[in-house]
Amino acid sequence: MIYQALVILGFVIFSFVFKWQVFGSRLLLPFFLLYAPVVGTLIGILVPGWFVSVVGVGLAASSFMWLVSIYSRPLIPLPGKTEWPSVLTASREKMYFASISGAYEPMKRIADLILDAGCNDVGMVISGSGAEYPYWVLLGAPRDDLRIEWIVAGTPSARYSDPDFQPCAAICDTCDDEQTFRGLPFFTQFGTINLYMRK
Repeated sequence: MIYQALVILGFVIFSFVFKWQVFGSRLLLPFFLLYAPVVGTLIGILVPGWFVSVVGVGLAASSFMWLVSIYSRPLIPLPGKTEWPSVLTASREKMYFASISGAYEPMKRIADLILDAGCNDVGMVISGSGAEYPYWVLLGAPRDDLRIEWIVAGTPSARYSDPDFQPCAAICDTCDDEQTFRGLPFFTQFGTINLYMRK
């Protein structure tokens, strides 16, 4: 009873303190796990043993897809259900793109162009829904000679930007028809991503 009361009290305090979070529901899993022994004990008292075994096997069977064959990073890929190869055989580089399908080729080509140009100072202008970390991977970070900086304007974080930073390449997914960016000419475009760099 004390354990159950503490879990419920923790849940209530958590809900009161973090009620403002839009994505707060994903943080509730620990409370469900902590409450599982209480539910298990009650089920063990109220129902026969054979029924508990049947429920356990049913829960294990119903969770198989989520345990070993999740869509984006499967352990055992199922034909027609999973798009990606097994995490045991797929390259680590490609697995970074499992949740942003179709982005590997354009991002890889942009990174290759920057690397081929010998550019080590890269500016990024990426929307809030854009992925930054794949560029870091494709550009070979961490490297002592590589500097990647966000270029922002009109936001509270703009005051922290380094005014002396002069990128030799800029990746922008919010620049529509601009022919120059920070003194860099338009180089090429892949989908909605523009690359600004000197030829």
